[in-house]
Amino acid sequence: EPLIPSTQLDQFFKLAHAGFGQKRKTLRNSLSAGLSLPAGELEARLIDADINPARRAETLSIAEWARLVDNFN
Repeated sequence: EPLIPSTQLDQFFKLAHAGFGQKRKTLRNSLSAGLSLPAGELEARLIDADINPARRAETLSIAEWARLVDNFN
């Protein structure tokens, strides 16, 4: 069973592209800029997914990305 279901792959790649879109930025800032969402909203979604907003995209496990994708669906 894949960690990210095929029905959520588009959302996963959208988030991953935004997360890795800016070098040396925190998830809060890179996702906010990449998704054109307010930083406060992104911070709340990250916290809801039990992910520290100050982390960087490359530090997340696939399971953490899956939780984040679930939070956006």
